[in-house]
Amino acid sequence: PLKLYPNPTGNEATISMSFKKADHFVISVLDIQGREVVPVIERDFTTGEQQVAINTSELVNGMYFVQIASGSEKVTVQSLPI
Repeated sequence: PLKLYPNPTGNEATISMSFKKADHFVISVLDIQGREVVPVIERDFTTGEQQVAINTSELVNGMYFVQIASGSEKVTVQSLPI
């Protein structure tokens, strides 16, 4: 399961994820037009519960989406209101 908090967020959002296998993941924050609005986070994650903080202080109020990709699989997981 994936959790995104606080919701709505202010200057920082935290993604809490649980992975069944270790892998390389790319985390993106997208605006409603699908443009990346925060620097992409690329990281190798191990199995189990993981957390990533995303700096959202430069984003204007609005709705954004968090996308997590691993290999050829991309999943837009949750909206992020600011």
